Amino acid sequence: MSRVFYLSLLLLVISNYNTSASCIANAVCANKDEQCGSNNGTIVTCNYGYYCNPESNTCEDAIQDGDKCVTSASCLNSYCTCLEDDSGETRCTPINYVGLNEPCNSTIQCTTPLMCKGHYCTVEGACTDLPKANENCTIDVGCGNGLTCGKKGMSMHYGECIEAHSKSQGSPCYTDSECDIEDRLYCLSQYCTYAEPSKTTNCTVDGCDDLVEQCSCDSGACYTKVAFNRECKILSDQMSQCAWSSKCPRVSNTRYKACINMQCGLYKSCYIEKCMPTIANTTCTNSIYDGSCDRLDKLLEGQNPSRKNKNSSSRLMMSSGGVVIALLLLLL
Repeated sequence: MSRVFYLSLLLLVISNYNTSASCIANAVCANKDEQCGSNNGTIVTCNYGYYCNPESNTCEDAIQDGDKCVTSASCLNSYCTCLEDDSGETRCTPINYVGLNEPCNSTIQCTTPLMCKGHYCTVEGACTDLPKANENCTIDVGCGNGLTCGKKGMSMHYGECIEAHSKSQGSPCYTDSECDIEDRLYCLSQYCTYAEPSKTTNCTVDGCDDLVEQCSCDSGACYTKVAFNRECKILSDQMSQCAWSSKCPRVSNTRYKACINMQCGLYKSCYIEKCMPTIANTTCTNSIYDGSCDRLDKLLEGQNPSRKNKNSSSRLMMSSGGVVIALLLLLL
């Protein structure tokens, strides 16, 4: 199991720095049978559970997993693909949600680069123990014990198993998950780099650092795609520890029946609610995540009444090394 993917919700979208940025507006959402797409210069998006039919430009019921489809865009699950089944029908088919050593029926269920051999997703057909702390690792497979595969030397594929968010400024890196987000560090050109906040009030002209920021059409300011603070660092660590304690392997599709979704979905939802303003404020799925952190706090307080504190949430009072694992909510 690898933190590289479990923290993929934390990983920042990589692109070039712009001097004239495109901006993103707060979402304009539509319900069933309402108009969607471009409407007098405004982009209208369908609420969760619907998709925008390009022929009628209206929101229609999204296609459920396993039902007949024409295009992948019509599938409810964004990690589904419209694929032909054995009968020749095309159906919304979940892919890449089964991890190392988990049971499978076909390779399409296995996360890349695993294959379905003997009804289990394996590496080259053989079950393999995940590497431990300080052992060599590969980015694709990752590490055990809730660790992440950190860059070591000049290799682009092999590294060393380390604690996530443990590297300081100037340290070599593969991904943002290696760098300390509490210190506003992210991985730039293979080194942990300080994310200097943009101070512009007119980002559509001045631009933002697209590696870590998004330009807001509504305010003209740049805001971070993923929050740099202690709370988000703790949440990401807790999610990884939950995944490891639940024996969830790394997968590229963390939705549907993925182990991390079934066992640790509440941490995921809370992280998106608190730490990913791009999703929370600019999409039509934000209602899915509303209240996730409150539910997580109540769940943790219920299991550990002594941790309850009026001035601090339960999840912030827990160190990354002493995480209480108790989650049931699915991330849709």
